[in-house]
Amino acid sequence: MDDTTERYYIKNPSPDCATENQESVTSSRFAEEKNNADSSASSKKDRELSSKSEEAYRILFEKAPVPYQSLNQAGNIIEVNEAWLRLLGYSREEVLDRNIAEFIIREQHPLLQSRFSQFKETGFVHGVEFVMIAKDGSQVLVSVEGTIGRHSDGTFRQTHCILNDITETKRIEEELRQQKEEYEIIFNSVPSIISYVDRNGVFIHCNKAVSENLGLPLHEIEGRSYHEILPEDSESLLRENEEVINTGKPTVNIIRPFHSISGKQGWLRVTKVPHYDKEGKITGVIALSEDITERRVLEQQLNQRQKMEELGFLAGGVAHDFNNLLTVIMGFSELARDNAQGNAVLKKYLDNIIQATDRAANLTHQLLAFAHQQVIEPKVVCLNDLTMEMEKMLHRLIGEKIELVSHYDPNLWSMVVDPGQYEQIILNLAVNARDAMENGGVFTMETRNVHSDRDYARLHPALMTGDYVMVSISDTGHGIPEDILPHIFKPFYSTKPKGKGTGLGLSTCYGIMKQSNGLIDVESGVGRGSTFRLYFPRTEETTHQSAVGIADEKKTSGVETILLVEDEEMVSETAKLSLSAHGYQILCAKDGMEALEIFHDKQGDIDLIISDVVMPRMGGRELLDRIREFDRGVPFILASGYTDHLQIVEQVAEKGAFFIHKPYTPINLVHMVREVLDIAANYEL
Repeated sequence: MDDTTERYYIKNPSPDCATENQESVTSSRFAEEKNNADSSASSKKDRELSSKSEEAYRILFEKAPVPYQSLNQAGNIIEVNEAWLRLLGYSREEVLDRNIAEFIIREQHPLLQSRFSQFKETGFVHGVEFVMIAKDGSQVLVSVEGTIGRHSDGTFRQTHCILNDITETKRIEEELRQQKEEYEIIFNSVPSIISYVDRNGVFIHCNKAVSENLGLPLHEIEGRSYHEILPEDSESLLRENEEVINTGKPTVNIIRPFHSISGKQGWLRVTKVPHYDKEGKITGVIALSEDITERRVLEQQLNQRQKMEELGFLAGGVAHDFNNLLTVIMGFSELARDNAQGNAVLKKYLDNIIQATDRAANLTHQLLAFAHQQVIEPKVVCLNDLTMEMEKMLHRLIGEKIELVSHYDPNLWSMVVDPGQYEQIILNLAVNARDAMENGGVFTMETRNVHSDRDYARLHPALMTGDYVMVSISDTGHGIPEDILPHIFKPFYSTKPKGKGTGLGLSTCYGIMKQSNGLIDVESGVGRGSTFRLYFPRTEETTHQSAVGIADEKKTSGVETILLVEDEEMVSETAKLSLSAHGYQILCAKDGMEALEIFHDKQGDIDLIISDVVMPRMGGRELLDRIREFDRGVPFILASGYTDHLQIVEQVAEKGAFFIHKPYTPINLVHMVREVLDIAANYEL
């Protein structure tokens, strides 16, 4: 076949071949049309699904209860939902295309710019809080959660953010924070010691008082156990806690000593209650403790004071009876000595008896001073004068090995004291100082004015505010150990060797100071010597009436009639013999009732009445009152070695009476009798 024939065949195929080709073309077109139809149907379906999806998203976006917003890359609002609009009170038209910064307070604009830049870089934002401005001007606190929507090529498209309104949550949190802060303030302001420990004794929560009591900061207490913080008390504390945990019942008013890790010691009153968790299980113990160390010390001091008062009452009663006996012994001893002329040996014996009774009388004075029941004769004095007068005697008392140094305030205030009692205090302190400086030292006396204000009184708790005259007595001796200091003013307490002290010296000083409305305190330590300070209240008085003194020894005898009222027969007999020996006429009565009868019978003949203070039926002061109702002129002398009226001298002086101390000697008695009678003869009482 030539080429022409061949080309023609490709171009003019045979009829059979043409038919075959035609069918092939037709089939291809059908397939194409079918594919086009299928594709069209599929696109329509996709569009329908997409439309439905977008509608569903739109409904979800609009009706969601949580505020949504979308922003473009510049931060302008593209879309917000209804919840967003309700939250801030705007309409959609009022917010679309506006920058989000317009709805956030100005103070947070730097924060917004920073976080939006980070948002675009990271693609998400979480928990960022902004204060947004509502249409009515109110502020709404929101927390923002969001992601970035991107195009298919990864470029920024828009943000998708949820806004959580946390305004109320934050308000509640702030209230809770304030409540917790107030609770902590109250919890730490309470002076009581409050702690919560778990079942193993580990401190979970404590207040500030625990820190102050233990001397440790709270962060060093919480999280640590009893064994670490209170090793000496840990076992007993755990036993107490175990009882509360096992029974579920509180224990109250546990009095226990404590020893802190800082070395502090004292006493606590403790109440413990179980601590429950939310499920009602006991998880530990809450302890409420009160530091009663100071109160316990005061209670001990009060108990000691009551004991001393009871002992003082007993001592006063003993001294009263003893003084009557001493009066008798002194009286008969002197009468016997006066009649022992020519018998030197007997006279020597009697002198020794009289000397012993003088020492016994001094002991009763100390007992009465300790008991606060000594009859005193207070005077307005300047302590500089009294103290300087004693220096010569003190030099002899303390010896040559001890140097006496004195410093006196030239402008010292006046004060009221019984000079004899003041001298007794100084002598007692000087003797103690001498005994504390066996190898020599310095004994210093100082006077100065002291104004006790609140700060000064805080350092001296027993001293009230006001003006005082202070006398300081110091030595450079061995000092007083700390464990002994609280006991030194107790009666019959002595650290001196047996036979070298009665134990009444300092207790006597204490009693005299209390009786004088003053105060004595001490500062001492081993190797540091001792300093005793006497505080006497200042007085503005300048004069004071004193009791009658001893008359001139030449004036002893007389012929006057004296009514002697004494319930103790031997005392009455002694006084009668002493006065009779000097020429006086004596009428005796056993009590005030009998004395009144005698006085009414012999009223014109009685020149003087001498009466004991304490007697049955009627005592001396009541007798004085009854006598003064109808006779204000008769001289009157009261005698006593004991009285519960501390200012009796002043009281009787107001009624024209005088006072003599028991025990008295015959010569003392006749001297006073003669002096009182002479005063009555020269002055109208």
